[in-house]
Amino acid sequence: HLEWFFEKFPAGQFWEWLADSPAEGLEWMIKLFGSSRYLSDILISDEEIWGWLGGRREELGLDRTRAVLGHAAAGEGGNLEALRALRRRETLRIAMAERLFPEHLAEVFESFSALADFILGKVLLLSGFQSGGICVLGLGKLGGRELNFGSDVDLLFLVEQSVDSEETVKLLQRFLSALKEGGRDQALYRVDLRLRPHGDHGSLFMTPRDCLHYYEAEADAWEYQMLIKARPVAGSEGLGQKFLDALNPFIFRKEWPGDILERIRQVKRRYEAMVEEKGETRSNIKLGLGGIRDAEFSVQMLQLIFGHRYPALQAPGMFGALEIARQEKLLKDREYGILKENYAFLRRIENRLQLFDNQQAFNIPKDPARLKALARDMGFRDKAGRPASENFREHLNVLQDQTRGLFEKFFYGRSRPA
Repeated sequence: HLEWFFEKFPAGQFWEWLADSPAEGLEWMIKLFGSSRYLSDILISDEEIWGWLGGRREELGLDRTRAVLGHAAAGEGGNLEALRALRRRETLRIAMAERLFPEHLAEVFESFSALADFILGKVLLLSGFQSGGICVLGLGKLGGRELNFGSDVDLLFLVEQSVDSEETVKLLQRFLSALKEGGRDQALYRVDLRLRPHGDHGSLFMTPRDCLHYYEAEADAWEYQMLIKARPVAGSEGLGQKFLDALNPFIFRKEWPGDILERIRQVKRRYEAMVEEKGETRSNIKLGLGGIRDAEFSVQMLQLIFGHRYPALQAPGMFGALEIARQEKLLKDREYGILKENYAFLRRIENRLQLFDNQQAFNIPKDPARLKALARDMGFRDKAGRPASENFREHLNVLQDQTRGLFEKFFYGRSRPA
């Protein structure tokens, strides 16, 4: 990466640039070049942002991303090429803020989710949706305002009863094509529609009435858990919010039939068995034992059971729900601390794995060099003759055991010391 960066300068000018650059900026550049091909490519290929290495905190903070989005929202028009440039630049800015400054992880995810909301809204308009007859609901990480750098965006489309179905299909296909064009590094977002009613076999869009009927009469148990994170992200917010208000009593019930919660547990057991078959029980930081899913499902079970009694617990984001669970004494202070800190640590690992090559990746590297680079990127160093990679793995194993213990207590209802 350094060689490629060097070649971008006319003869001799790299050394002039190097002499004028502050040491802090050079340190940031070396860290970036050594840890992420994707981010390095963004930086090197865009001369206008080389000045970010000058060390100006205001250029790299999350406040700057908020200001950029606010300015862009006030502007007119726009095109896909401009949106792709915005996506890449702000991805780099947010990623560098997360690595270099003490930004709270929730704020990092909120900023990246706000970027996605903005782009989805603009692409919707560019695709030909000019009226308020459609709402794009965000599910999963996007819905919870905790989108990470390698996430797909999980979407569900709601339309008014009166829309032209054939025209709507055409415009939605244009919308989806615009998001995925450009390949791995240039595409705006990968879209996942499998969480919609009937999954891959379902209609591309539904009216609120038909969608509500599905969740009343046909939905599987896990779909209620999934809907905890649903929120309008583009199009008519009023249309989407009215639908979610009508759906709320089905998600946060006063009482749950025992078989529904047990079916949710059965689905989780099936995924655990699949991970075990692949030999990824400890290496997969998302789906493995004590991983991201275990932390999230611990809190989501509390939300399903107690969300009716404590409306603030219905918060779609993990960090917000954790705080409310602690305030309402559903979590002890120690349990809250373990889940919050361990979840943040796992999500930071996830960021680094996925930013390395802009791919979805959840397994701790087996290659010693890659593992060492990850460990050092996470702040671990050689200590008392012990390699950084071993210190990192030991810390991760302890963290996974703690998280799994709490997961079994809150999700499966088993008593085990934290």
